[in-house]
Amino acid sequence: MTARPRRKPKNAVDLIDESFQDLRRVSSSGLAAYAAGAVPFLLGLLYFWTDMSASAFAGAHVADSSLGLALLYVGLKLGQTVFASWLRESVEGEAHARWTLSRLAAAAGVQASVQPTGLFLIPISAVLVLPFAPVLAFYENVTILGDGRLPLRETLRRSARRSRLWPAQNSAALAILLLFWVAVFANVAVGFVTLPYLVRMFLGVESVFTRSAASLLNTTFLGTALAATFLLTSPLVKAVYVRRCFEAGSIESGEDLRMAWRRDPASRLGPVGGAAILILLASAPLRASESPGELPVPRPASSSAVSPKIAPEELDRAIRAVLQKRVYSWRLPRSSAAEAPEENALVRRFGWIGKWIDKFASTMTRWWNSLRAWLRRLEPHPAPGRAPSRGWGWLYSSQGFILLALAAAVCTLVLLVLRRRWNRSADTETLPLVAVAIPDANETGSEERPEAEWRDRARAYLAGGDLRQAARAFYLGLLAFLVARAVITPARSKSNRDYEREVARRQRARPPVRDLFSQSVRTFEEIWYGRHPATLAAVQLLDQNLERIREQLES
Repeated sequence: MTARPRRKPKNAVDLIDESFQDLRRVSSSGLAAYAAGAVPFLLGLLYFWTDMSASAFAGAHVADSSLGLALLYVGLKLGQTVFASWLRESVEGEAHARWTLSRLAAAAGVQASVQPTGLFLIPISAVLVLPFAPVLAFYENVTILGDGRLPLRETLRRSARRSRLWPAQNSAALAILLLFWVAVFANVAVGFVTLPYLVRMFLGVESVFTRSAASLLNTTFLGTALAATFLLTSPLVKAVYVRRCFEAGSIESGEDLRMAWRRDPASRLGPVGGAAILILLASAPLRASESPGELPVPRPASSSAVSPKIAPEELDRAIRAVLQKRVYSWRLPRSSAAEAPEENALVRRFGWIGKWIDKFASTMTRWWNSLRAWLRRLEPHPAPGRAPSRGWGWLYSSQGFILLALAAAVCTLVLLVLRRRWNRSADTETLPLVAVAIPDANETGSEERPEAEWRDRARAYLAGGDLRQAARAFYLGLLAFLVARAVITPARSKSNRDYEREVARRQRARPPVRDLFSQSVRTFEEIWYGRHPATLAAVQLLDQNLERIREQLES
């Protein structure tokens, strides 16, 4: 019998942060596949919307237009599937499989069979609120797993199973993505409103939008803003669910352990190797004649079976300590005695949420009532013989101006306090243990310094305990080395991704150079831009990759 696997999921913030990192590593081919499916569908949808709303001959060609829009919808899902396949292979560290015509046809068949039902079930689940997260996760999983390599039934089974995993993480991630979507939509709408006025200001071109601002308040403007927001936010949603699929599939395959093993060579002889040795030692008394289904008969330990330097009690205690770690605990069977405390712990852990919500709601209600009473006191009294004015016209008075100025001052103060707190937390993370009298690695002209100077700085930062700055110095030394060998051409406008493409193009005959540089870029970005802590193994990996690249180029 196989026990149901148990594994603690990542929190939603870490999940979205890793999804951002995965999205940054997608190649231009994956983004082109996404755009090839999304842009035609959005343009066709806007045209269909406008034509059906304003055309006098809409009824004559509604069937043809609907069929064309349906085909564009299948193309949208197929483009998203290809984009998700690039993301998935990048997360799993596999080589990108070639998309043949047969695979494209199989993927299109899966998407055309399943995705149209989401046009009805997803809005219904959104109205019901509670089933919205698993229903949306199911259709996103179909987009990811339905890439033509699995039959339809297996795709549906895996998608449904993984959509039920970790509902709290799924709901929290969707809440954060909803806030992100609202912020992007607000920016897009404001940009569309101000664009005609900017054109008139800089080019002197008058349009119908600048003559009448009310012309923007129509369904076409709303649809265009929603389409642009979807085009900008949908890749992040796909990246989040690709990461969830990878974590869910790792429960059965252990793919995440293999990735950690391959990405961090310095830790291969650490806890994992020790655990493997201890498990092999523990399984040594089994006889070859015993069948897999039978339990071994205990034997008295002889003096030659155990080394006299290690007591049997210490060996058993070490094995239990290793097997109780999180890396191996998800493989252990669930015990009935441990389930009851789990439920009680769950109630104790989340029971305070309801009390906090009630307290927060009562506090907000009390503050709102106080604010309303204060606003009524600020409202100017009408002159004798005139009826009191109603509405918010008093905001144009001096009292309203003072109120708006106070609100702006409070918001500015809160932002300044939060920014100072974030800067202080960032400074405490990179505070060196020992003061080192060396220049800052962030100064101008960093790309023009030689490799030897960057490596000296990196070793000085290591001596001072500042691993984050040491990682950056080693990475800049790698760039300086590649510039000296004419592998890359430095420019302030180039990103790490641009340098990675340049190395792949110029070192096509040396695949190890390309792979080592990509690994260094990924390690540096995780330390410098992500939430991953700087470790000594990661810094040493950057230094070792520089030496390996030097050996490859000099050979």
